[in-house]
Amino acid sequence: MLRVGRQIVKQYRLPSPNQESVLSAFEEEGWPQRIDDPLRHKDEQDPKYRLKFTIHRLNDHQRRRLIRFSGDGTAEGVCWEHVVADALAGDASLKLRRAA
Repeated sequence: MLRVGRQIVKQYRLPSPNQESVLSAFEEEGWPQRIDDPLRHKDEQDPKYRLKFTIHRLNDHQRRRLIRFSGDGTAEGVCWEHVVADALAGDASLKLRRAA
């Protein structure tokens, strides 16, 4: 589960290893504006396409569109930004919560 403050942004019903890798990397680094591509490279997949597709999926099916993920323009990193700043009054911390 991904939250902004107390609001649920996205909840996963099925495992999403690539999305979880990106979110976990952001969480581990304290939610900087940009991180390097954390996805493991596989010989049979184009890493640039894989990262682009993962970013697209991170933005899909959000309950509340409070954050937006994007590429960094080099196809080697992921960025995020708040979408609605005034909706984040109070605790605007980002948290990744794993379902039990």
